[in-house]
Amino acid sequence: MLANFKALTFVSIALCLPVVTTSAVKTPTKKAKSACDVATQLRQMADSARTKITSTQEAVKTMLTTASKPDVIANGVNTNAGWAAAYLRSIYIQKAAEANDKLAANTPALLKGIEALSRLAGSQEAISRLSQLHLQDLNMATATTSTATATKGQLKPKLDAALKAHCVGQDDSREKDSSTDDHNADHKNAITIVTVTPTPPGSALGTYLTICGSNSVSSGAPNTASCTSTQATNIGFKGGKVFTTAVTVTHTSDDLAPLAYNEIGSDATTPNKATLKAELALVLDMLHAATQLGTITPPATIESAFDAASAGTSIAKALAGHEATAEQPNLKEKVKHTNEELFGKESNSIKTQITQLLNTFQPSKAAGSDGAKKLDSINAPEELSKAATYYTIKNFIDEEEQKKKNQENHSCPTKTGKLEEPKKISSRMQKAYNGATLQG
Repeated sequence: MLANFKALTFVSIALCLPVVTTSAVKTPTKKAKSACDVATQLRQMADSARTKITSTQEAVKTMLTTASKPDVIANGVNTNAGWAAAYLRSIYIQKAAEANDKLAANTPALLKGIEALSRLAGSQEAISRLSQLHLQDLNMATATTSTATATKGQLKPKLDAALKAHCVGQDDSREKDSSTDDHNADHKNAITIVTVTPTPPGSALGTYLTICGSNSVSSGAPNTASCTSTQATNIGFKGGKVFTTAVTVTHTSDDLAPLAYNEIGSDATTPNKATLKAELALVLDMLHAATQLGTITPPATIESAFDAASAGTSIAKALAGHEATAEQPNLKEKVKHTNEELFGKESNSIKTQITQLLNTFQPSKAAGSDGAKKLDSINAPEELSKAATYYTIKNFIDEEEQKKKNQENHSCPTKTGKLEEPKKISSRMQKAYNGATLQG
């Protein structure tokens, strides 16, 4: 009956997939007020996307580690519990492979989006700094004073020294997001971006980036009220902020096909329209990839990984081909019988025997362990691999020796393929199964 077990394990992998729930990288819910707020929000998005990658990697690692444990049992036990363990191993390996395939398919877009968010955040931090740049006033003085070599008038930029990293507070942590207003609920995937443009000169005399002439005022900062449009003996220059910032919200629009962020910025802004369009396209691809990847969670327990209905379908296909089902009249009893032989009545082998072996069996020192650890507590891939390899080889050697003894005694070979014949189990595994106290 178990001759088709290899087919059963291969069929099972198509039926038992990782637990996946849809989970997206969340975009900010609040409108940012400043460039530093924007940088903080964008870096939080990047961190969220990065966490999706690492959490999926951890899920794959957990499933492979879990697969290695029934692998030890499958190679160390020649009873039907070993077959059940091998079936569980195939399920976990396929779960890990499925998760890894999803990760491989979506990671490139996630990484490109993270890079785009990081570039945008960096530009926002630079803007937060450069927005503080001023041109100082050139105070009123006689024209001859301002044009003399020794007392020449100079337009001096002013940017206070920064002792901390951009957008970092006095306690060396990032400045807290000061955003308070919610984004429009109809705006999907909304993101705030701050752009800068050179501040244009004022239109009146004595305003930003204009010269002020006066016959009555010969000192102090230029003042529109004292500036004259006629000939003057005294001149000055009005300074101010070099850059003007604009806070803009962009969001995806259903009116655009394919879906895209609406255009913001212009050819004159920094970042300019073309830069923002390219970076936001990568961010949108990242959001789609995060949704496609979802949240992959390993089964909470060995028992929860086992699906009796899927196992029944797998057995039917192994017995009668890919179109077979467990409910076919000519297969129903065979499927039930094989299911009970493999997994015990009501899946008792999975619920009790496998769990008991995991919790009690201690691989020997020869198997690469310290001889004192329970199998369930071993998580190092190298230790688990050594244990599985050891019991595979040990099992093979024991069987070969038994064959020789049988031949010498002119008795039948030990491998008859009949389920009713008792099969070997390693002494340490048998002790674990029987609940006996293990010695090194």
